[in-house]
Amino acid sequence: ITTIEHLAFTGSEKLESIVIPPKVVEIADHTFYGCFALSSVSLPDGLTKIGDLAFSQCSLSTIKLPDSLTFIGTRAFDFNEKLASIEIPDSVTHLGNFAFTDCYMLHSVKLPTGITSIPDEAFRACWNLKNLVVPEGVTEVGRLSFGDCQSLRSLTLPNSLRKIGE
Repeated sequence: ITTIEHLAFTGSEKLESIVIPPKVVEIADHTFYGCFALSSVSLPDGLTKIGDLAFSQCSLSTIKLPDSLTFIGTRAFDFNEKLASIEIPDSVTHLGNFAFTDCYMLHSVKLPTGITSIPDEAFRACWNLKNLVVPEGVTEVGRLSFGDCQSLRSLTLPNSLRKIGE
């Protein structure tokens, strides 16, 4: 298989871990939505797309995103309340709105150099996020991208930035 289809495991409340097969290049929308016990996911090299709400409302504390990934959908990882850190590979050129909203324990984020905008509410309510560097090349930071990040102490913005919020 090359795609794990829409709604394939939605609501599988007892699913704790999954290893995605090596030939999968796309995880479609809502694939693991509401898998409240899902705490361990192994993603294959070659995966290019994680769809909207794909891992929303899971219990991931860590996840390694492959260097082949180019697309992270809207709300792809929102409400992963235990997610502590995320390193988004430089290959990612699309980051969806609300992608990591309400990841309350998120304290460390490495943003990719391939994006030109941080979308609306991408990291809203990441209460433990303390420091963030927005990479050079980003021209726009969306509305409430870092809203309600109560612990944010240091934010470095690039010279390329042209627009913040709206």
